[in-house]
Amino acid sequence: ECKLKAVPASTLSTDAATIRTIDLTNNVLKSLPETINAWQGVQSLLLGQNQLAELPLACGQLAGLQKLVLTDNHLRDLPMELSQLGKVKVLQLDGNRLGPRLLAEAVCGALASTLEELNLSRNG
Repeated sequence: ECKLKAVPASTLSTDAATIRTIDLTNNVLKSLPETINAWQGVQSLLLGQNQLAELPLACGQLAGLQKLVLTDNHLRDLPMELSQLGKVKVLQLDGNRLGPRLLAEAVCGALASTLEELNLSRNG
């Protein structure tokens, strides 16, 4: 809604570890910095309606993450590190460009054992 093109640097400081919800929905983000691992306390990461083409490997280090919304982006690939997220209950990947083989590979491991809601509609 703010038409942000980049994640504000102030949200990536060591003080960011106490943030629980990050809502960057409806902006024009094309990428996320590797330094998002500063968001160690984040439980909900809302990134829908952006222009994300890829996710940083550091996404796999967000150990407390429970909800990840990536609806309506330009994702063609997912880092295998996502499969390490053992607390995610909600994963919304609808409206991207992900293929069936990739989805089967990425939604496995610790991630697959905790998921309660998975939306893969409008991909391909």
